[in-house]
Amino acid sequence: MDWDFKLQSGIDIPLPSYAIRPAFWAFFPLLTGKIVDLNTPQIKSEYLIQWSVTKGQVICNNATNIVDKAAVLRVFADSYKTLVEDFDYIAQFQAMEVIHAN
Repeated sequence: MDWDFKLQSGIDIPLPSYAIRPAFWAFFPLLTGKIVDLNTPQIKSEYLIQWSVTKGQVICNNATNIVDKAAVLRVFADSYKTLVEDFDYIAQFQAMEVIHAN
């Protein structure tokens, strides 16, 4: 992610001299309400998910910047085709379920 942010900012980065596995990352936004469930993606690729919220937590405001997130997902695969399929799935994935208080 650091490399991606630097590239998007126009900062040159040294390219590694070794093979890199195809990968992508995603931020899941905060949703306002009480978190009733945290969902894990059902994908073929290897992944790591780092949650910033917990089940039962009450979120008062939606995300306002990149720091406000429910989770960060990092996905890795040996197959680019599998990675693209998983990317398409994640683009529609709902990471958390919330109920709204009256």
